[in-house]
Amino acid sequence: MYIFVYVCVFMCQCVVFLILGDMSAAIFGISFGKVKIGKKSLEGTLAMFSVCFVVGINMFWNIHMREYPVILASLVAALTELIEPWGINDNLTIPFFSCLALQFGFHRIATCDRNWDVWSLLDPSVVENLVSH
Repeated sequence: MYIFVYVCVFMCQCVVFLILGDMSAAIFGISFGKVKIGKKSLEGTLAMFSVCFVVGINMFWNIHMREYPVILASLVAALTELIEPWGINDNLTIPFFSCLALQFGFHRIATCDRNWDVWSLLDPSVVENLVSH
């Protein structure tokens, strides 16, 4: 039960990153975009990062040291929107990559382990106690 709630919180957060962040990037990029990076604008990317950060901080308000995973996930979401890796639509890649970044960030603050490996990131029991309270 806790694993399901834990995964749902991260996925909901990443979909909110997509909805509000991508919308703010489009609005600010079209309205105020002067510095172009490829097809996108720097102003839109900064707007997406800011909105994702504010939403993430509010979503994980009760978790100590939440800033680290939220900054990481917001940065990954903004860069994914800017770069569009492998030419895949950012509606698919933003939730995927930002969820991986949240998982990594919360795993780091839950364990404070410097000797981590990729397989330990897939273990939801490490973070579920941190997020489910």
